[in-house]
Amino acid sequence: MSSLKRMPQQSDITLGTPIANTQIYILDGDLRPVPMGVPGELCIAGEGVGKGYLNRPELTAERFVPNPFAAEENCHGKTMYRTGDLARFRSNGEIEYLGRMDTQVKIRGLRIELGEIESVMASFPGIALCAVADRRDKTGRQYLVGYYTMTCTMDTGPGLDEKALRTHLSARLPKYMVPNYFVHLSAMPMTASGKTDRKSLPAPDFSCQTREYIAPATETEEKLCRLLEELLHVERMGVTDDFFEMGGDSLTAIEFLAKAHDSGISFALQNIFDYPTVRQLCGHMEAGDEEKIRYEAADFDKYRSLLEENVIDESFVPEKKSLGNVLLTGATGFLGAHVLDRLLQEETGKVYCLVRGGETADGKARLRDILRYYFGDRYEAEFADGLDEEAIEKSGANHMEELDLECTKGSDTGPVAEKAAGVESGPKQSRRIIPIVGDIESDSLARDMPRDVQTVIHTAASVKHYGSYAYFHRVNAEGTEHVINYAKSVGARLLHISTLSVSGNSLAEEFAVYRWSEEKFFGESCLYIGQPLDNVYVHSKFEAERAVFDAMLTGLDAKVIRVGNLTSRASDYRFQPNYSQNAFLTRFKAILEFGLFPDYLMHLYSEFSPIDLTAEGIVRIAQYAGKQTVFHLNSNRPIYFDRFVKVVHELGISMEVVEGTAFYQALRGTLREKGTEYMFEAFRNDMDEQGQLVYDSNIHIENDFTVWFLKKVGFEWNEIDLEYIQGYIKYFRGLGYLKV
Repeated sequence: MSSLKRMPQQSDITLGTPIANTQIYILDGDLRPVPMGVPGELCIAGEGVGKGYLNRPELTAERFVPNPFAAEENCHGKTMYRTGDLARFRSNGEIEYLGRMDTQVKIRGLRIELGEIESVMASFPGIALCAVADRRDKTGRQYLVGYYTMTCTMDTGPGLDEKALRTHLSARLPKYMVPNYFVHLSAMPMTASGKTDRKSLPAPDFSCQTREYIAPATETEEKLCRLLEELLHVERMGVTDDFFEMGGDSLTAIEFLAKAHDSGISFALQNIFDYPTVRQLCGHMEAGDEEKIRYEAADFDKYRSLLEENVIDESFVPEKKSLGNVLLTGATGFLGAHVLDRLLQEETGKVYCLVRGGETADGKARLRDILRYYFGDRYEAEFADGLDEEAIEKSGANHMEELDLECTKGSDTGPVAEKAAGVESGPKQSRRIIPIVGDIESDSLARDMPRDVQTVIHTAASVKHYGSYAYFHRVNAEGTEHVINYAKSVGARLLHISTLSVSGNSLAEEFAVYRWSEEKFFGESCLYIGQPLDNVYVHSKFEAERAVFDAMLTGLDAKVIRVGNLTSRASDYRFQPNYSQNAFLTRFKAILEFGLFPDYLMHLYSEFSPIDLTAEGIVRIAQYAGKQTVFHLNSNRPIYFDRFVKVVHELGISMEVVEGTAFYQALRGTLREKGTEYMFEAFRNDMDEQGQLVYDSNIHIENDFTVWFLKKVGFEWNEIDLEYIQGYIKYFRGLGYLKV
């Protein structure tokens, strides 16, 4: 026993706190302590730690390691036991167990939840049991492997169609989450406790190639096949072999693009996803007719009356409205969690949170975990348990059906509508967070959806920037249509959270070099101005907006809120757990640690929209917006790069402004020194043919109307200057991410 907790009735179960003469650490992969609330490996030292496993020297060496925190003055145990358990410290010092670390893997920088893949595999006809694990070939390269047993009827039949299984997974998961290999097992290995014994899952035959090898026929095909053999560590790559099926992922795709460009072969990163074989890619390059997504301006004339509402009108008098009960999608996301926080602070109704997961308990646990990460134990008492959830949903539905109140079809304001919906003005209800396990990809969202909802806030989206457009369209566009249909069915108002990337201008998100030939402006009365929409994420979000506007034309009360570059909280600088995958932060780290800045960017600026203020802005818009339809929720107080360099100097960080050619040559030099390659990689896809960083698309985002509106309702953005930049840098230093 290493920890202890007294258990009152109906207590929230944790591991408690360490007992006397025992030390417990929560560490990252490099055995460094993680901040409070951040998951890591549970490690134990002290008097109770043994010497190792009996007759298992290899496992002993892996699990029982020298304690890096032991010192004479602290009397910590000299041996530390790595449990392999995932846990986190709560704000009260108790330890929360989260599961085993072997169900989450990191492959080429991407964190992958194996359970998410398994749940999709399990839905394929003919599969009885399944498991997913990561395995390495003899070169050390990691692959995802899917294991399955078949139902009795399939076992006696022709067997499972693995090609169809791959198609099934590809339609529901990002490409990097589709297993590279599948292994059919006669029986799934199990532990004595009845769980899948992942350690006993066999390695696949990496050398087994059932595909037909077709050799390259041209010089370009030859070059590309040789590059892929090197990157994917395969003996030979045929021109019809699929990049992703052979082990490629989005990071490898970036490497492939860079090496191909260095070899004089030019294509776009998205082309690898659209044309995943060398032959298809070469065919596309030969055609030379890069297909651009273009619309006719006349296609958008029907939205003119909606967009024309978004102008400054000094006669406007803001009137606050209760949001009633809210359905929130994407509540476990960075923005969604903070919108939930603002709703719980400012509103009195229930918040139904649509979360993905296998069961209600799983969804609740995921939501609880993310709220603890951001807000500690602040909302522990707000969670409804399973029985309460069911009762609340049923009573809400029955009550609304019995009353059949017309007032729920409109703005849902006033005491009559609030009372009918079960929302009383005044004191807040208790246990207001109600997780609902579902998915926006489902037509009905979830099996049992609440009927007592007056406001829907839709923040859920897939925010990766490369992959199959079919995947992005299904999640972001079709998912939005499903949310729209739900809002219509219950007579609720909809707030659709979009992105300013639909303008064609985004430093924070896109990996693309683009500059419009003429200066254009994109304000709240704009939708299509001829901007580029070739990025799959941006295109899908644009189509989602169209779906919302179409619904508005048929009577839905809806607002579109385009958010900017979401950054650390203004209050304490806390950021999302997967910070290392944030494109803007990756660039920020690279430029700070590189120490040079190109002179040709000094007239530009960087926009920081703190997440807590963005969430506050969304709730204010929801409470006060009337006939207005579109808002640009990005900070109007950016920091210009000339000022940014001065702030960095004030913080004691070296940053020299240099001429463009010198900057590029020095940046290229980082590729020759081990450990600094990431600096060049962070900017590689932002460079034009001359090696200049292109961040000015010549499309200028305007938000004068939104700034005016928010000021009317008492909201203003914070100043992004010395104090914020200092806190921002200090936070990521504390995580060990920034080295300056």
